[in-house]
Amino acid sequence: MIKFKFGRNQYHKETFFPLRKRYWLLFPLLLAPPAQATSALAAALQQHVEKELTQYGQRLGIHSQKQQIELHFSGGAEQQFCSQWRFERPQSTEPPLGRLSYRIECLAPVTWTGRATAEVKYWAKVVVAATPVAKDTQLSQSVLKLELQELGSLSRTPLFHLNDAIGQVTKRRLNRGAVVSPFLLENPYVISRGDLVTMRITINGFAAVTKGTALEDARKGERLKVQNNSSGKVLQGVAEGSGLVEIDFTAK
Repeated sequence: MIKFKFGRNQYHKETFFPLRKRYWLLFPLLLAPPAQATSALAAALQQHVEKELTQYGQRLGIHSQKQQIELHFSGGAEQQFCSQWRFERPQSTEPPLGRLSYRIECLAPVTWTGRATAEVKYWAKVVVAATPVAKDTQLSQSVLKLELQELGSLSRTPLFHLNDAIGQVTKRRLNRGAVVSPFLLENPYVISRGDLVTMRITINGFAAVTKGTALEDARKGERLKVQNNSSGKVLQGVAEGSGLVEIDFTAK
């Protein structure tokens, strides 16, 4: 983050130098970037990044517990005066976390372009394992908790709400404190092979309900084979919930 420091006692003493030395002391001051232009540009980009973070949190339905933005300018952009900016990020579809690159375009009073980078850290509460959890375990609230994490340091987008994890089944073992992401979970089986199921059959707007036997395991939304208990015919359908199969007749 750009900071400006001004010594409180900087001008309390006056020292006289020969004329030649005075010119050499004045020369660096003439080259120094104008603090007002630099601070205005930094404030504008800071506000832009904060807006991106707010929108990011809104998309995920979360609130930042803490955030940190550190800005760096290149190409002398901070030395040029501008009253109206436009900022563009090449990877605008990616989360605004970690090291971000921005293109600066001055729109007025004179057009010019520059570059800047932002180091962004964003902390929010995420779902973690409160205890070690074995593979193929259906998660309950007792083995989960919320914990503050810096999102840019995580390799995958985590879950932010306990209800999104409860009832899901682990694909692998989770150590205590492991961040829980959708990648590590899968839906539980709602139908197991041999279950008595309700077959809901719809044809041209007409619906019929009958009983059948599941010939395969299935999670919600997965296809499976079922046998009609009345006719003995084997059909394919979609598992819609516990013990419920929707028959679409696209395959037999």
